[in-house]
Amino acid sequence: MVKNILIAFFLIGVSLGTVSSQENKYSFVYFQELFDEGIYLSFDDFKTQQPIPKHAIIAMEDKTDPQFLLKALSYQRISFFDSTGTRRTLRSRDIWGVVRRNALYIFHEYALTKVHFNGRWGYFTTYKTSPQPGMGVMPGSHVAVQVPLTAGKRTQTMILDLKTGDIFPFKRKTLLELLSADSLLKNEYESLRRRKQKQLKYLYLRKLNDKIEYTYP
Repeated sequence: MVKNILIAFFLIGVSLGTVSSQENKYSFVYFQELFDEGIYLSFDDFKTQQPIPKHAIIAMEDKTDPQFLLKALSYQRISFFDSTGTRRTLRSRDIWGVVRRNALYIFHEYALTKVHFNGRWGYFTTYKTSPQPGMGVMPGSHVAVQVPLTAGKRTQTMILDLKTGDIFPFKRKTLLELLSADSLLKNEYESLRRRKQKQLKYLYLRKLNDKIEYTYP
């Protein structure tokens, strides 16, 4: 199920003050044709690489269209034939994720978002919504009046553990817990100023992935 892997290494030098130039270099790993393309109903299906292939999906869209999978999931519901040949229909938002052209997208907070990763831990950015009530009591009023239904939005970055499927906020505390797997890397990160830590958190997650080997899926 795991196909041929083409790995391209890009060495990038990053200045970290007291860290030597040799230690400043790390590699990004690009995986090509690593995952089977299709829709994954659950994380377990992703781990075992058992997606619903394009030919099993029932949709009016052109299946030769490179955007077919994403278009099929743009509707509220999606129909397909499972491994037993039984037709099933699910809400699109209940799907765990989809692999298209070896890019992984997952549903989170009712949105399909792309996951960026180079090892066990990936990250993605999504919106956290805070819906406001449709009815409320305006100041100085004794009766409920109609209030426009709005939803406050703010972006948030989440970490996806591609080994367990767990999702948690990408915060400093969380990153430090992950970096505990490599004491040298953790000490290096903690030696930075808080502002620099915030700026380089993606870098250190990638460096951790580079140091700790993880085999997909």
